[in-house]
Amino acid sequence: MTDSERGVETVNVLLVEDRRAEAALIREILVSDDYASFEVTHVPRLSGVEQVATDKMDVVLLDLHLPDSQGLETCTRMMEMEPELPIVVLSSLDDRTLAVEAVRRGAQDYLVKGELRGDLLSRAAKHAIERKRIEETLRQRTEELTARNRELDAFAHTVAHDLRNPLSLILGFAEFLRDHHETMTVEEVDDLVDRIVRSGKKVDAILDGLLLLASMRKADVTMEPLDMASITEDVIERLDPRIKEADAEMIVPEKWPVVNGYGPWVEEVWFNYISNALKYSGERPRVELGADVKEAADASSRMACFWVRDDGPGIAPEDQARLFTPFERLGQAQTEGHGLGLSIVQRIVRRLDGEVGVDSRPGDGSTFYFTLPTNGVTAQDG
Repeated sequence: MTDSERGVETVNVLLVEDRRAEAALIREILVSDDYASFEVTHVPRLSGVEQVATDKMDVVLLDLHLPDSQGLETCTRMMEMEPELPIVVLSSLDDRTLAVEAVRRGAQDYLVKGELRGDLLSRAAKHAIERKRIEETLRQRTEELTARNRELDAFAHTVAHDLRNPLSLILGFAEFLRDHHETMTVEEVDDLVDRIVRSGKKVDAILDGLLLLASMRKADVTMEPLDMASITEDVIERLDPRIKEADAEMIVPEKWPVVNGYGPWVEEVWFNYISNALKYSGERPRVELGADVKEAADASSRMACFWVRDDGPGIAPEDQARLFTPFERLGQAQTEGHGLGLSIVQRIVRRLDGEVGVDSRPGDGSTFYFTLPTNGVTAQDG
């Protein structure tokens, strides 16, 4: 019966030891273990590690005194060569100070060769592997938490900025109306009320975006074929007052590729892109919607690219790379307000296995796009 049939795990050990007799003894100790199967690869020098497929190794047993490296420097060099592999130091010296320093430099354990008996060595090797896994998990989680905290800080600043402007306007207009309504004409009162309503709608839109972002963190969505013609029609209908106000020309294709996604989220992506195109295109905007299918050898990996093209002033190359940076705001007037919306768009599309981007040249308009998987489905009429 094989080890796998007996349910015994296989541990691949890289033994770096220059003395053949000690290497043979260490191999014998490991092979005699009843609870794991050890495959030992032996090299007599530190330089020999470079000839070993270390990506297949689970743990290193390292003698500190080798022909090409001596003392704790051996541990340091091994860590530099293979930072992801757990190291158990083997030494002839029962030196507590040396042991502590070896662990401080990255070793998982320190064993005295003369005390290697029973299952001490095999347990040390397996424990070193597990501790290294825990270390790596903690490191990754720490990096994720650090990145999330930075993002939350930036998010708080952006939301505060986005909410402060319309709320300041609402308060200012309301206070002015309270103090001067008796001397104002009906037209002046109506104008102030209209401004208050528009500012209130901006606050409402920001809150909608925050609620959408919150739902994305919790929601488990079902990917299904999307009727993109219907989705874009709904978005254009939602934006109809703004389209009429801007006297915008909307160009929509007759056919759309069918992709897999989540309709409510994709509708918000279109809403954001088309809203920005109307906002930043100047007088009488020309806004064109379209889609292309990116061919792939495997039909199941094909992606459709959907885009919104405007005839606005364009965006400088150095600013394009920052557009989708979470919650970052650009200084230029023509891109003000992109930060929060586009970061949410990026989150949505990535949750749906796609990517986002922009093609733009100053003075030649911008094309914002997003991709979604087709899964081999065919095109549909618009």
